[in-house]
Amino acid sequence: MLKPLVLLGALAASLAIPAHAADTTEDCMKQAVQLAEAAEQKQLPNGALEKLDGMFNELQASCKALQVPKAQAQAAKIKAFIETGK
Repeated sequence: MLKPLVLLGALAASLAIPAHAADTTEDCMKQAVQLAEAAEQKQLPNGALEKLDGMFNELQASCKALQVPKAQAQAAKIKAFIETGK
């Protein structure tokens, strides 16, 4: 469920960024895809998936804006949420 949204977001972001920023944004989006795959494997309940969707939207926005520290912090929050459900 999340993977198509993350992949679509990654594609949209990659089309809207300058060429010199592509590597950083691409790495950030790859991390988002990896986190989405981890979430899928956990088979979290719908309520958790809805919360994760919002968290992924924030991560994608940070990636697109090249806000690396903010993206890293958001990725850490997502990872912790996936692992603990909180």
